[in-house]
Amino acid sequence: YLRSNQGSPYTADARTLLQQLDQERRNTLRQREQESRRQEELARQQRQEAEAKERQKRILQLRKDLEDRLSASPRFRSNLDGTLTDRSTGLTWCLLDALQELGGCLNYQSAQTYVKGLRHGGFSDWRLPTAAELAAIYKQPPFFPPSGTEWYWTSESYVKGYHTVADTVTSEPKTVFAREGRSLNECGGVRAVRP
Repeated sequence: YLRSNQGSPYTADARTLLQQLDQERRNTLRQREQESRRQEELARQQRQEAEAKERQKRILQLRKDLEDRLSASPRFRSNLDGTLTDRSTGLTWCLLDALQELGGCLNYQSAQTYVKGLRHGGFSDWRLPTAAELAAIYKQPPFFPPSGTEWYWTSESYVKGYHTVADTVTSEPKTVFAREGRSLNECGGVRAVRP
């Protein structure tokens, strides 16, 4: 109408109406975009909640399975709170390792952060074990049940040449024990212990 009727008495009203309609269209598009973002955020939150529930269910099942396996052990006693006690050393360990809880391995810095953030069994003083402490459960019979983790970080790090390395202990149930220094950037397992 505006293109073909420039001199019409209704041109001013038509321009005003066009501006109002254009503003309404922009507002509607903005509202649709905001609603779309809200829906995406809601869907993301629901996915995260479902994943967290599934992870918690998996962890509870892993705990139950390990508690069942340890129930006949004269050495390891489950405390039924996510921790276990080694009767031969008196040390308290996390029942599950980082691979079982997180589903993956950690570099040395992440391993230290993970251990400091643990709150199992009502304790917050968890730490990385020494090589000797790990060897006590993996290299002395009866051996601690394997979790699928090949090796574990220890609290013992040192400079070797131009690099800092940390000692690790394998989870193989062997009575032969050898420390192996690994680069702090490698991805390894964590089994936390407390004093």
